[in-house]
Amino acid sequence: MFYPLMITAYFIHINNLPDEDVFNKLLGKLDAGTRKKILVYKSRKEQWIRICGKNLLYKLLRDCNTDQRISFNDMKYNTWGKPYFNNDFDFSIAHSGNMVVCTGIKGGKIGVDIEIKEDRNTDNLREYFTDAEWGKISADNTNATFYKLWVRKEACLKAIGKGLFQPVNEIEVNGTEVISGGSKWFLHDIHLKDGYAMCIATDKQNERTIIAEVSINALINEY
Repeated sequence: MFYPLMITAYFIHINNLPDEDVFNKLLGKLDAGTRKKILVYKSRKEQWIRICGKNLLYKLLRDCNTDQRISFNDMKYNTWGKPYFNNDFDFSIAHSGNMVVCTGIKGGKIGVDIEIKEDRNTDNLREYFTDAEWGKISADNTNATFYKLWVRKEACLKAIGKGLFQPVNEIEVNGTEVISGGSKWFLHDIHLKDGYAMCIATDKQNERTIIAEVSINALINEY
C-alpha cells in the first residue's frame, strides 16, 4: 500500500535472466513506445533491467492511486531532461549490478541511486567532491565512504532534477540534509543487500520509508 507523503521503494534482485516466456510477458505489459526504446539495447541483461524498472514504476503508479490509464507516452521531461508525469507524483529509478529500484512519492520530489560496491581507483573522480568530502574518502582505506557519498550526490541530483547540468561538487552531502537552490533535501541511506550502497533524496522530511522486494511473479500477476 502506498501512503501519501511517505517514500515508497520497490526493488527487484535479479538472480538470473528469465526465459523467453517471462521476458515477453513483462515486456508485453509496457506500451509500444517503451518497448521500442528498451529493445534498442543490445544486451539482454540491459533490456531485462529496464523492463523490470518500468514494471516497478507501473506498480507504483497503481499503488499510489495515480490514473491507471497513464502511459509512458504521456511522460514529459523538464528543461534538464528529468522524466515526470505530473506535479502530483514524482518517481526515480536506479539500477546497478543485479539490483533494480523504483521509488515514488506523492506531493514531493524524489531521487534514488544505488551502486554495487567494487574495488576501483577513485582518484580520477576527485573533481566531483568538495574538499571536506574528499578528506573523508581519502581517510578511508576502503571504498565504503566513496560509495556512501556518491549515491547521496546522485540521489540528490536526481531529486533536484537538473542532473549533471548542476556541478556535482556544489552539493556537499556529508550530512543527511542538503541545501541546494534555496531548497532543503533530506537524504535517507538505505541498506537493501550486502555489497550495495543506496540513498533516497526527497524534499519532504518523512519519518517512514516503505521498502518492499517485489518478485517477478508478482509483477506478472499484478495487472
